[in-house]
Amino acid sequence: MPRHAYAFEPNGTKRLELSWGLFWKNFTISLDGQQVATLQPADVKQGHEVPLPDGTTLRVQLKRGFANAGLEVLRNGQPLPGTSTDPATQVKTAGYVLYFLGAVHSLVGAVALAFDVRILLKLGFGLSTIGFGFVFALSGFFTLKRSQAALITGITLYALDYVVGLVWSLAAGGRPSLGGIGVRILFIVIMARGIGGIRALKARAP
Repeated sequence: MPRHAYAFEPNGTKRLELSWGLFWKNFTISLDGQQVATLQPADVKQGHEVPLPDGTTLRVQLKRGFANAGLEVLRNGQPLPGTSTDPATQVKTAGYVLYFLGAVHSLVGAVALAFDVRILLKLGFGLSTIGFGFVFALSGFFTLKRSQAALITGITLYALDYVVGLVWSLAAGGRPSLGGIGVRILFIVIMARGIGGIRALKARAP
């Protein structure tokens, strides 16, 4: 049974706990260890508001769609820290994706060069791949510093990297993988959410 705890403010005490069973059954909301409400799967999917003992209102809704999938948890209309729609969480996730891409590109490029892997070298992996990895990692670092330009740069390079890789693959007689395309699009969507997160955080700043 999934169980998640959230604070009402960044770095605060995790007072709110959400738990549920398979297919969102027995969705339970607890505050400070006391059960507040139990929702039906239909309530979670359609969105439901629950008054909390502290006088605030909690709203939970399962967001669907490729770009907005996830459980939205709002308190008085504001996303809780650590939830999928929290701007800070979106920025962190985007930055970590770029770090991951940087590590993967650097590793594959290094392996191709160090072990003279002809298949990888023929597909264009090598020194340039390591360079892309470094740029991705650098973009991830500045994304976590809330640089919108760095994140946009990372997304653009990732898209261009795919186009270049696709051209090399087709030239070598390969075929594009639908699964690979889906993963690329997913990563781009996740990183694109970070752009909105950075804008929201900057709008909050005094």
